[in-house]
Amino acid sequence: MKISIIVPTFNRSHLLPKAITDILNQSYGDFELLIIDNFSEDNTEKAVKKFMEKDRRVKYYKNHNYGIIQVNRNFGIQKASGEFVAFCDDDDLWLPLKLEKQLVEFQKDPKLGLVGTCGKIINDYTKLESKYDTKGGYISFNKLLRKNPIIDCSAMVRKEVFENVGLLDETPETCGVDDYELWLRIAQKYKVKIVNMPLVKYRVHQSYWSGNLNTRKGIENFHLQS
Repeated sequence: MKISIIVPTFNRSHLLPKAITDILNQSYGDFELLIIDNFSEDNTEKAVKKFMEKDRRVKYYKNHNYGIIQVNRNFGIQKASGEFVAFCDDDDLWLPLKLEKQLVEFQKDPKLGLVGTCGKIINDYTKLESKYDTKGGYISFNKLLRKNPIIDCSAMVRKEVFENVGLLDETPETCGVDDYELWLRIAQKYKVKIVNMPLVKYRVHQSYWSGNLNTRKGIENFHLQS
């Protein structure tokens, strides 16, 4: 049940180590951690290599994404060797039971293609601000079409799903909604579920522009597969 965890990063050497530490402290340990660096100009490489010296599960790659983060997420998917792929951003945090609880759901239902979790919102200073507006349970395509309740840093996907629905859309217009657009494609062909436990901490910076995904403009421009 090996998992490949993909963490794209850029100039976040002050935040990335905490994200890596939380991942390495998971109760389920059979995973590889792929750090995909967009050629950071700070101490990111040095910080990651300190972890690599102590833990062989950590792998480090450099790849230009030219401002389109989904390029490096796709790069990670293509490098992944696990049966499952999990996503985490370099400034978000995981609770220790996250992977374990998600794997239980996949084991119970082989038709699941995507499992997320509930979570909490934190700010720049890691202060808990509020509960992320997400409820547990199965999410239908129609319900997902109305609103995106899946926190991107909580998502875990069966790797075989990407063979059937494709990778993240890399066009610039999808930046900010690339994860949502992928969730919709997955929900057309697979079951989707959210674990009813807050297992991630999703960081919202003061400069964060995207807001609630269901209010973003642009998603209506994408033609979903029939």
